[in-house]
Amino acid sequence: AELRQRWEERARVQKAEERWEDYMGKLYKLSEKKHATDSSQAQKNDRLRTRIHGSIRTQLQEKQKIEAERLAEEVDHKLAAARERRHQLQRGARYNLLERAFGSQARDFDCKTQAYYVDRRRPAWQR
Repeated sequence: AELRQRWEERARVQKAEERWEDYMGKLYKLSEKKHATDSSQAQKNDRLRTRIHGSIRTQLQEKQKIEAERLAEEVDHKLAAARERRHQLQRGARYNLLERAFGSQARDFDCKTQAYYVDRRRPAWQR
């Protein structure tokens, strides 16, 4: 009977140790899972923050590029208007009367002032 009691006692202790090991194993797995989730969540947050910063930077660069193009176009228009005003002042045509009367090509070529005359008084021309 004493032997049986010892055997039963050992069986109970062994069963209790197995239960304790199972319980500790479950706690260990749970703690690993939570620890891994925390670190991966922090990593996810870091990746998300990086992506957000990159997206904001890209959007800002696009806005700056559009603004620069708009300003360049505006400056080109201003320069063209100034060039036209300067051209008008150089020609001395403030009111464009000549162009209104004779067309847009009235100032381009004037045969009186552009033609070259040949001196036909030389002996080669007098035959």
